[in-house]
Formats: sequence, structure tokens, C-alpha cells
Amino acid sequence: MDPLSIISGVVGLASLAIQLAQITSAYVGSVRGASKSISDLHQELLALRSVLIQLKSFLESQPHVGPFKETSALIDTNGFCQAKLEALSAKLEHLGQRGKFRALKWPLSESQNNETVVVLHHCTQTFSLSLTIEGW
Repeated sequence: MDPLSIISGVVGLASLAIQLAQITSAYVGSVRGASKSISDLHQELLALRSVLIQLKSFLESQPHVGPFKETSALIDTNGFCQAKLEALSAKLEHLGQRGKFRALKWPLSESQNNETVVVLHHCTQTFSLSLTIEGW
């Protein structure tokens, strides 16, 4: 896989992460007594986006980077994270279409929400490790 494809995937993930962060932020700000785990999800989405932006900058600054093997950790993590964010987006989709959240129930159970936070944290760590290995 060529570096441009990886960069495009990273940009897409960052965009989706910020879109979901905006939905979670609006929900927490509008619903009294919203669970702390929803705030945790929001923070994890912001952290993921931040690392992805750094990774994009790194990849763009490396003209000598050759094609990535299909077994590359970046490719695997990118695909895994993309699937998880798209699944989360599908569950939160209806929240982003409405202006008011007061009457809407959060679509994830507490355990599902916590599991999503853990999964996103693992994605963030893997992308961050890629930067650390390269000295960024």
C-alpha cells in the first residue's frame, strides 16, 4: 500500500473522530446527568484525532517512505479503527441529526461505551507508538 493511501486513511479517521467528538460533546452539554463514560469517550476521540494529525504530518514529511506491506501494523490498525469508528458513527448517527438531545437516550450501554473507550485507546496507543518508534 502506498504512503498516500495511508495518509488518506489517516485523514479520514481523523475527520470521523472529530465528527463523533462533536456529537458526544453536544450530547454531554445538552443532557443533564449524562454519564461520565460519555465524557471519557469524547476525550478518547479527541486524543485519537490528535495522534492521527501528528501521524499524518509525519508521513507527509517523509519523502523516502516506501510502500507499506499489507501486514503493516499501520494498515491493520487503520482498518480496525476505521471499522470501529464507522460502527460507532452508525449508532450515534441519529444524535447528530437532531438539535436537541434532552429526550434522546444514549444508544450505548455503559459496558458498550466503556468497551469502545478501551478499543479507541488501543488504536491511539498503536498510532502513537508508530510515531515514537520513528522518533517523533
